[in-house]
Order: sequence, then structure tokens, then C-alpha cells
Amino acid sequence: MPRLRYAAPMIVRLLVSVVAAIVALLLAEGAWSLVTGRSLVHPAPLARMQALDAERIAAAARTVGPFAADEDPVVGFHVKGSAAREFLGVAASTDRFGMRARLGGDPADDAVRIAILGDSVAFGFGVPDGQTLGHHLEELLATAMGPNTARPFVTTVACPGWNFQNQARYLQDHLARIDPDIVVMLPIGNDLDDGFGVDEAGQRSWPQRPGAPFVGVEVWTGFVLERWKRHGENIAGTQTWPLLMSGLSPESERRWSAYLRAIDELRDRLERHGAPLLVAFSERDEFARVLHERLTRELPGSPVMGLHGPREAEDCIANDPHPNGRWHRESARRIARRLIESGWLVGADAAALPPGDPRYADRGFEPTEWSVPEEYRAAWGALYGDRFDLAAGAGLWQVYGGVHPADGTVGVGCFLGLRKPGARRLVATIRPLDRASGVYPVVLTWRSGTSVIAKTPIADSTRIVTVDLPADLGSDGRVDITIEPDNWVVEEFEGRSRLAAFRLERLELR
Repeated sequence: MPRLRYAAPMIVRLLVSVVAAIVALLLAEGAWSLVTGRSLVHPAPLARMQALDAERIAAAARTVGPFAADEDPVVGFHVKGSAAREFLGVAASTDRFGMRARLGGDPADDAVRIAILGDSVAFGFGVPDGQTLGHHLEELLATAMGPNTARPFVTTVACPGWNFQNQARYLQDHLARIDPDIVVMLPIGNDLDDGFGVDEAGQRSWPQRPGAPFVGVEVWTGFVLERWKRHGENIAGTQTWPLLMSGLSPESERRWSAYLRAIDELRDRLERHGAPLLVAFSERDEFARVLHERLTRELPGSPVMGLHGPREAEDCIANDPHPNGRWHRESARRIARRLIESGWLVGADAAALPPGDPRYADRGFEPTEWSVPEEYRAAWGALYGDRFDLAAGAGLWQVYGGVHPADGTVGVGCFLGLRKPGARRLVATIRPLDRASGVYPVVLTWRSGTSVIAKTPIADSTRIVTVDLPADLGSDGRVDITIEPDNWVVEEFEGRSRLAAFRLERLELR
């Protein structure tokens, strides 16, 4: 009994301590959760570091730009999914995959499925949903189908700014879902370009990496606009298309060859799927002529057709070269007739197609008799010279990329094509950045293809750099040169940040 008498107070004190500890813990938990929003008792699960598809679409919708990054790095980007974004002030609706939304219900199981493949023209840049090429094609074909025949299903696989690599990769990524019976491809001049990237605002950007500036038609367009803005000079009429498109230089030939191989690979993949590939030229310009000539030579038997051209002011959106809804409708009529006459739509009758706009009656063209006129090649050859001179406006069309058109600034590198038979050296005139930039000394690596020709240091006082050419380089006079600095800084120009290592004023073969 005495032990029990002494034990009771100890038990009471122990219970009081336990209760006090529990109360203190609860008070601490309450205070912690009020301050931090987190619980000590119920810790939050580990946060996911990658968003679900639906979350990505919702997040992308909150940025101002119309574009979103694609899961496939070869595709690069597409228009934001499940959105209505304006292009030239006209709303364009997209499905959840970022492709132009199709008007109408679900297709019948036995419907012929047609895919329109391309960039901004195929997308319907600047025209409403009910005026795109794909929409008009489906409506026209529906009128030509026989009784008890399902309405064709036309889907658009296109994005403004896509090159052919972007288009073809996207179609192959989604081939099972799109499941085309026919693919109509609209080639365009920027098919030879590098692919765009997308910035944090949802706008297109030029991806760059050391020694590899963005290469594309927009580089040439930049020089055209700058010469017009600063000098009132229209060089587009005198220097025609950029060297990149000519097929004359090593880089141009490399890109053309890769382009034809990619078309052949897509055609083969589609044939295995049971879908023919029809190439429909939307313009009858130099690019289309060169492509048709090479298709005829390298991929004989490829189905081809022309739409309407040359494109005139009445075919275009006001103050923009993209085609308007009327052009899309009449071009869809030509495609519909070709698909029916090719026997690809069983039960369709071309005679049942409604009459077209008489203004387009004689404007359709066929590329079967095309060739690249010798005057084109002569003109390109005459322009393919031995120098780039920014101040004089010489050789601007020979810049593949990396030279800012306003002042010649070079960041991660620049890439140009020059020609001079018997040339033994390169001479560059540069303007260094201000000493305060802190960028110098900089070592320039000079490359032809993957071969390093020389490494030359420059300082804030350097004006002339001379590089001897290897004896076996440019035996035919054609030399493609990359200049890669090993350091650069970020500077602001006209409200935009850019990378800068030096300004290239002149580059010449001697």
C-alpha cells in the first residue's frame, strides 16, 4: 500500500506532462500551418516537376503569343492548342493539338480522310476558320460525292513558320491519329530554313548555339527591310532570292539534297500507310521551279500540280502577301478536281463541283512543262560574288545567317557563302565593340563545313583579319565560311536584347 500511495502522484505528473506535450505540439502545428501554409502532421506530397498535357495547354493560354513548344524537338513548335488566336487581326481556332480547327461533326467510319500539309498558307494565315483551304476543300468535295457515299474529312496539319522538317515530323508523330488516305503538301520557300523556337511569351524565336546562327529566308528578308528603311532601296528586285535557295553554293546544295531526301522518306512512309502524297505548288516562283525540276529528276513519278499564280494583289489579304479566302476557295476547287480525276475518291464526280469564280478560270497552272530558265541561273551566277560589304549593299543575299542587317553585329557566329576562283585568302573588316563591353580578347574560329581553317585572336583595336585558305579548299571558287567567336556579351538594340562579339563590315575572298 505505501508504494501505491507514492506511485499515484508520479502517474498523475506523467499524464500531465504527456497532455502538456500534446497541447504544445498542436499549438506548434497550428502556428506553423498559419505561417507557412504547410502541415507538420500531414506533409504535402512531392511536387510534380513536369506538367500534364492539359496543364501545359492551360498555362500556354495565359501568355500573349500564339505559339507553344512541341513535345518533339524536331517539330519545335505549333500554335497553342484549344485556343482562338488572332493572325492579322482575324481569329483562328485550334484543336487541342494546336492544328487549325475543323468545322463540322465527326467523320463517318468510311470517310476518305485528307490531310493538308504545310505552313502559314496551308494553315490559313489571316483568314477565318470558314475560309481556309481545308474547309473549302471538304465543302466542295461533299457536293461531288455520290449517293450513299460518306462526306470526306479534311484536316489541316500546318503552322505559320514551319519548314518541311517540322511538318513531316509532326505528321509522322501523329500518323495513327490523323490516319490520312491522301496527303496534299504545299511546299514554300522557307522549307529550306532552320526551324524556329518559341520564347517565354509564346512568340517565335531564332534558336542559336555557338557557331550555329539561325539560317533562313527571314535573314534575307531582314536585309531587304533594312535597306528599304535606311536607304529607300529595294534590293529584292535586284538580288532576287537568297543564295540559300539557288542550289549554287555548297550549303544550298546540301539543304536541297536533304529536302528531297526528306520528301522521299515521307512519301515512302505514307505509301506504307496507304496514302499517296500530292505536291501542290501555291506559287510559280523560282523556288517552285527549282523544286519541281529536282522532283522530276530525283523523284520521278511524284504527283504534282499547280494552284493559281502568279499571286496578284486581288488574291492577297490587304497589306499582306498571304492569300485571302477567295484564293483558298478557288485553289481548293483545283485540288478537288485533281483528287477526283486521279481516282483517289471513289464515287466522286468532278462534274458535280459547283462553278468557280470566272476571274480564276484561266489562272490555274500545271508545272509539268516547267524548267528553270537559264536566265535565272545566269542572274544567280552573276550575283554570286567574292564579297560581302554591308555599307555598299553588296553580297547581302549571300549571308546565310548570323549578321544583323542593321549594323553587321555578330553574336554566336555568322555564316556566309562567297565565290572567287583561285582565291587564296579571306580578308575581314570588323568593328570591335566598345572597350567597356569587356568582351575582349576574343578568339575567332574560322570553319568551312566541319573543318577548322584557322583561329585568330581579336582585340578592341582590331580592324582587319586575314586568313589563308588551305590549298584544297574552294578549288571551284565556292567557299562557305563560318566565323565563330569564343566569347560574346548581351547588348540592347532598339529595345531588344541580342548577343554581340563584333560587327562585320566586310568579308572578301582574294
